[in-house]
Amino acid sequence: MNRLPITKRELEILTLVSSGLNASRIAQKLFISRPTLCGHTINMNRKLMAKNKTQLINNGFANGLLSTAP
Repeated sequence: MNRLPITKRELEILTLVSSGLNASRIAQKLFISRPTLCGHTINMNRKLMAKNKTQLINNGFANGLLSTAP
């Protein structure tokens, strides 16, 4: 269970962001629009107190939402 109020969909997106996929590819893979993806990203940035993609990924690791294991 996540310690932060991040949704299952946001966690999917965070995982894909951390794997290096760009926004267009993530949107295609999840069958969502770019504006919907943008909304999820804004919410994650707020929840994880991140200002950019690098901080988002780092804070995801720091909060136990991401791991280095395959």
